[in-house]
Amino acid sequence: MTEHIGRRSRRSHVLDLGPPRQSILDFFARAGARLHIADTPRFLRNHDIAFAADCHHVPASKFAFEELLANAEGPYQIVLAWDYFNYFNRDTIICLMSRLNSLCSRGTLLYFITIVEPHMPDVPARIELDADGALHYQTDRTYLRNSPRYAPKVLENMMPSFRMQHMFLLQNGLQEHVYAFSRPKTPPRLNVLTETSLLDFSTPVSRSDARPTSPLPR
Repeated sequence: MTEHIGRRSRRSHVLDLGPPRQSILDFFARAGARLHIADTPRFLRNHDIAFAADCHHVPASKFAFEELLANAEGPYQIVLAWDYFNYFNRDTIICLMSRLNSLCSRGTLLYFITIVEPHMPDVPARIELDADGALHYQTDRTYLRNSPRYAPKVLENMMPSFRMQHMFLLQNGLQEHVYAFSRPKTPPRLNVLTETSLLDFSTPVSRSDARPTSPLPR
């Protein structure tokens, strides 16, 4: 993250889709960046949407990204989506990226992490940053669910205004992505969600001991 995002963070306008984390606040404060915290987990809880059960099973319209980002004032130079794409279905990602188009300018960097293993933790990770910008990915693997394992071409189709700049396989079955915004494009057509088209990503598939904090390579 340091190589691709950290060096761009100085005096940047940053949109963080995650909750407030002191280590992340401190990292961008040292760089003189302006950080807007969207706090997606809290927003979903307030709308009775649970990461562990609902995100692959409800229509994208229920996520109300216009409301989530109502106070966001772009353009942003960096957008941090962390590992949330793993917990959203295709239509939800398309709607989110369509909303982000109006908050980005040419060259805006989008950072996110996908999971390449067949199974993933039931809820998003707690992610921290140390002073050097190294990521610490803390997750509880007591409950696992099926991972969507979005391929690069599928991701590009869901975010046509962005182009991949960097993709790197990290430890623990994680893949780091950095995409750059080029220009707004018409979002792909949304699917019609039906009972037969919904994939079951919510049912726990196994149990294991909680995995301790592990640093990711920079």
